Amino acid sequence: MVPEFTKEERVADLDWHIDSGFINPKKCFSSFGDSFLVSYNKNKRLTEEYPNNLYNEHVLVRLALEFCKNNEIDTLGQVLQNPSEGAFFCSIELFAGNEEVHTKPRIKNEILFPYSFEKQVYSEFSTEFITCDTGRYEQGVESKVAIIGKIYKILPKEIIVHPIIMGVPTFDSPFKKQAIDPGRLLFEGPEWYEVKPEDIENFANLTRVEVSTEEWQSYMRKASENDIKEKLCSILGEESKKDWGGELNDHFSTSILMGGKRFTAAFLFKGPAGGTKFKEMQPNFLGKNGDQISRLCKTPAELVILQHCHEVGEAVRETLKVFAIAPHIQKRCCVIDGRDTYKILKAYGKL
Repeated sequence: MVPEFTKEERVADLDWHIDSGFINPKKCFSSFGDSFLVSYNKNKRLTEEYPNNLYNEHVLVRLALEFCKNNEIDTLGQVLQNPSEGAFFCSIELFAGNEEVHTKPRIKNEILFPYSFEKQVYSEFSTEFITCDTGRYEQGVESKVAIIGKIYKILPKEIIVHPIIMGVPTFDSPFKKQAIDPGRLLFEGPEWYEVKPEDIENFANLTRVEVSTEEWQSYMRKASENDIKEKLCSILGEESKKDWGGELNDHFSTSILMGGKRFTAAFLFKGPAGGTKFKEMQPNFLGKNGDQISRLCKTPAELVILQHCHEVGEAVRETLKVFAIAPHIQKRCCVIDGRDTYKILKAYGKL
């Protein structure tokens, strides 16, 4: 069950970490370059007895995340848009689970996607690099796991990736004091990323408006995508730009306020097309392999906003997570469905 976060928790500035359950040190040192090894030797504890061994694992994770951030490594979903052998990725993925992790020295664990993908994708690894019982359990059952890895092999019907580090994404970092006490958020990273429309101070008045299903659907069914875009931009005090084929987003804003702080935001607007798509959004509304969301999440914006004229299905929200959220990316996401869009327009006198 997805926890109900408070507004303070949703807009908090938290530092990601990975509670490692799998580390392949050799791959770390061979993959991340000489400077990685130098930094590790500088920061590690010299002896490997407990708890120094755990601290050194944390150092490896921190340096790996810094490598991914500094080199702007993509999520797996983005890499799979145009996969190439040897490509790095860092993301949070849903693993199917493989019970053979308890009995076999080497296994394959399928990675599941909320959208249709033409090939099966497997994480293949030696179980000797599992660091704890929790890490073994995570690989044995369906679970969301943070993974830093490489595309190893592209075959006609499947893609094999090799993990370097895997584990639960967490806000329990031994290297940085968090802005707030993360408390119950420690291991809620895969769900924490999403802010609500009312968390955006520019749209907060929507909570003062009550509307019926018939009211908002009657309006949103007829409203054009461009009209909605222009009216939301007007509320932000910004000018709507014209669309063109090579764009990563439909609008880029520098005026979004959350928690008293200014955020940059990239919007993707999805309105009805001749009345044929006035229905709940599913992943196939967003191009092949979710490529429209992938492009949206490639923008440098701190917040990505998906707006739709109708309801937004759970699979779309999960697709947004696949592309936007990773332990090395400090990015937020927001979904504004048809009802909330209408409430925003009504609250700010744009109907």
